[in-house]
Formats: sequence, structure tokens, C-alpha cells
Amino acid sequence: MKTKLLILILTVTFAINSHAQVQRCGTTEHQEALDLLYPELKAQRMALNEKADEFISENPQYRAGLVVTIPVVFHILYTAPAENIPDARLFEQLDVMNKDFSRSNLDASNTRSMFLGIAANTQIQFCLAQRTPNGTATTGIVRVSYTGGFPNNPHTISPEWDHTKYLNVYIGDIGGLLGYANLPPGTAGNDHVVALYTAVGGPNVPGTFVPYQLGRTITHEVGHWLNLQHTFNGGCGGTTSTTCGSAGDFVCDTPPTANPAFGCPTNSPNSCTETTPFPPPYTANMVDMYENYMDYTDDGCMNMFSLGQSTRMNAAISNFRSQLLTSLGCVPVGINEILDPSYVTISPNISDGNFEVQFNFPIATTVTLVAMDMSGRKLYESNQQISHATSLKINLSANAEGIYILKASTEKGFLVKRIAIVR
Repeated sequence: MKTKLLILILTVTFAINSHAQVQRCGTTEHQEALDLLYPELKAQRMALNEKADEFISENPQYRAGLVVTIPVVFHILYTAPAENIPDARLFEQLDVMNKDFSRSNLDASNTRSMFLGIAANTQIQFCLAQRTPNGTATTGIVRVSYTGGFPNNPHTISPEWDHTKYLNVYIGDIGGLLGYANLPPGTAGNDHVVALYTAVGGPNVPGTFVPYQLGRTITHEVGHWLNLQHTFNGGCGGTTSTTCGSAGDFVCDTPPTANPAFGCPTNSPNSCTETTPFPPPYTANMVDMYENYMDYTDDGCMNMFSLGQSTRMNAAISNFRSQLLTSLGCVPVGINEILDPSYVTISPNISDGNFEVQFNFPIATTVTLVAMDMSGRKLYESNQQISHATSLKINLSANAEGIYILKASTEKGFLVKRIAIVR
């Protein structure tokens, strides 16, 4: 009954909100439908947003300079050959995501001068998953043929990989809708991004749905998956203070915008009259930021995330999507976990540099423990006899924030864990 109701809600809402026979994004409607059916999830999300706002206000430069790589699995759901898009388009799409989130996109030069000071390299990157949740090798691409209409929840056709450690992207024929996503924290089986197959690709291997052929649909939806709202969320009554904790898109440096922008404006519209000054470099009456990935303009008109959006996404990763930090999805099979991974556990796995390593070997054994940075530079080493179950404290607090490697070796083999230092 809930599934039928959700389908009805989505169908009616998308029809009402269509623009020029296409709906740019269905995340708001999708989330509202889920909230109606599962009010406990709405309450949980609101509580987490309050926590994120408090965290951001206390840590405005949190995770600056620390690159996080998120493993991606593309689920291609098709009923006809044209929907079974080639690998080349998926590789191109991944390249678009990495360039957009690192601000290395070629059209970054199109950002207007008033926004150059807050256009962000988010320090977020993506890889095609190299291993499945159970540790087997994978290409990160799953293809499934099905019959009938695109399902309300694509997880029912191609099961979602562990949503805490992978970004699941479902691609198929979703009609006149370009895409939608689940806002965090998400739940197992309902925490993913969905995109129209004709909107997948990039400049070198474009999709076929002009002007949405350059891959910005998935960039936009991943923004939602990492807790961003539309820049026009809340309209002119949106972001109106330096705290930005209760209104609008919850980001201070994206000016209030009355409505979504379509196409690619040729002027500098200001759809709201702001009365409260923004943080530098803003003043009142700042023009609309229509080139932001979280607006509705054409793919060729989008070219930036803001510093505030970057902080909000990284706060989401460090809080309610924190297991992405230690996901092994980007690590090829054979590089680690030759030993049973349960033999060594680390707590806390995100810390200020002080870690406790718990050994759970079936018998006493000699273990060499080495901590390295991502370039392979050795930071710590110990060699000692470990009893059946014991623990060892290591201090890496002298090192900068970042992702590090902890390797445990015995005469039987070795395993590798990723650890994170965050302050």
C-alpha cells in the first residue's frame, strides 16, 4: 500500500512541477513523499541537520585540504538496447563528477567575477568501485535487464550496495524526470542517486538529451546525496543571516533566489532584495548565483559549488556519512585483506590521531604494525608478539589531518586498514 501511495504522490507531483516537459530534479518531491510515509525519517533528518549546522558554525574550515574519495557503483537498468549505455559514457560521467567537485572543469572560467572568491574545490573525488562489499573484484558497473516501467525503488531490481560505504547511482529511463536523490542519512535500500540515461555523459562522450547531455544531472543529485538543498530553497525568505541555520539552503554564501533559473541567463538577475548583509565578499542585493550546480540551469551553464556548500558536504561526510572515510571500495582486490579483516580492528577509526588497535588473532603471533601516509611514507612501526586477543595504543597526533594507511603483517600474510585523522 505504501509503495502504491508513493508512486501516486511522485507521479502527481512531477506532473504538476514539470517545466518545458522535463523536470530537472525530483529530490524535493521524492523526499516529501518519503517523509509523508515515514515521518520518523523526517524527524531524524531534521535532527541531523541541526547537528550539521552546529558543527559547521564551530568548524568553518573543517576538512580543508583533505581529499576524500568515494567509491561509486553504476547500476544500469534497461529495457531496450539504447538504455544500456556504453562504458565510455560512464567513464566520462565519472570524469565530469571529479572535475566538477574539484573545480577543474574547463568551464570554471565562466563563473562570474562576483563569485570567483567563493567558488570551491570541495576536496571530494570519486572512483569506480574496485571491490564489492564482500571483497570480490568488480568493475563498479552493474547491468540489469528488466521489463515494465522504471520501478519506484530501483533497489528492487539491482540491490543497493552497502549505502554507508558506496555511492549507488541508478541509471535508466525515468521518463520526463532528469534525476533525484535521497538526502542523508538515508536507509538501507533507499539511499542512492537516480538519473535519466540520456543525461549521462560529458563533453567528450555526451548524452543525447540536449541541453542536459553534459553530466551535470548526476553532479546536482550527488550534491543532494551529500546534504545540499537547491539554491532557491525557501525563495526570498531563505538565507538571510550569517548563521543560515534555519532557512533557505542552509548555506550562507549562496544568495537568496526566488525561483529556479532555466536555460542560461544572459544577464545578472537579482530575484530577491536581500536586507541583511552576507559574509564577505557579499553585500545586500547580490545577484542570483544561477551558475551553481544546485540550480536548474542547462548543463552548459552550471560550473560551481560555493565554499559554504563544500563545507556542508564535507560535514555530511564527516558525520552521518562517515563510513565513506574508511570504505575499501576504491582499493583493488589483492592489495589488502589477505588476512581475515576481523583479526585487526581500530577504534576510533576517525580520531585526533590517537588510535587503539585491537588484535583478535586465533593464536599468539608476531605482528609488524606500520602506519604510512598515502604516499607510502612510514610514520610509525612496531614489531611484537601478540597474544590471542590484546590491544595496542598508537599516537599519530603529530601528523596533519588526512587519510592514512595502517598495515599489519604476520608470517601468514598481511592486511591494510585506512584510518582518518580529523580535528
